[in-house]
Amino acid sequence: KEYELPVILFDNMTKEEEIEMFLRINTEQRKIDPNLALALKGGDLNWPVGTKNFDEKQAVSVVSKLNNESNSPLHGKIYMGYNDKQKITLETLVKALLKNNLIGNKLHLLQDSVYDLEKPYKELVKIFKFLKKELNTSGNTDNSDNKQGFFFTNKGLRIILRLIQFIIRNNNNNKTNLSYEDFFKDLSKLINDDFLNEMEKYYGEGGATKAVSNILNRIKQTNSGGYTNFELDLKKI
Repeated sequence: KEYELPVILFDNMTKEEEIEMFLRINTEQRKIDPNLALALKGGDLNWPVGTKNFDEKQAVSVVSKLNNESNSPLHGKIYMGYNDKQKITLETLVKALLKNNLIGNKLHLLQDSVYDLEKPYKELVKIFKFLKKELNTSGNTDNSDNKQGFFFTNKGLRIILRLIQFIIRNNNNNKTNLSYEDFFKDLSKLINDDFLNEMEKYYGEGGATKAVSNILNRIKQTNSGGYTNFELDLKKI
């Protein structure tokens, strides 16, 4: 394999200048913002298909469109590493999309192929619009801002995207025939202030896994029919 390696050369430097530059580089360097690093990966670069960089680029492209397009519920609400800080970050969405096999990897559940960027964008817009609608119509909390304030944050979206993986994989394996809209209606029945306070305790991807297990068990217990065969073990589907 051939690789390109960029090199910067400085000519005619004194020993003192060399030492000063060496010390500055190795003692004052700051780690690049991971959101900016991902944004750079999503630029006009041709990563090999099947690599982590390729999958990240595809996910970044979809998230960028979610942030840029006016019909997206996440329009202007995502921190991309170079814009104003927001409650939702590029890094969180990219990791959640990849970890839950919604984009890239062998399953690429929201894509017709690993090259497909249009379908996952449209599906995510639809998902977030249904979610926003049900959060607005549910009356189980003191105000709807509490609900949207949680689910449209990094923590809430980690949970939602993991739930989406469960819905798709159960539907694909003929365990259920759930629509996103119907699922969010059932989810909204659980939501009250105590529920949101409990969800706030779950941190990171590990926390999202526990939160989703909690939510799905509650939904199965409180809803009959459509969830009878709903599989909670992803290894089985």
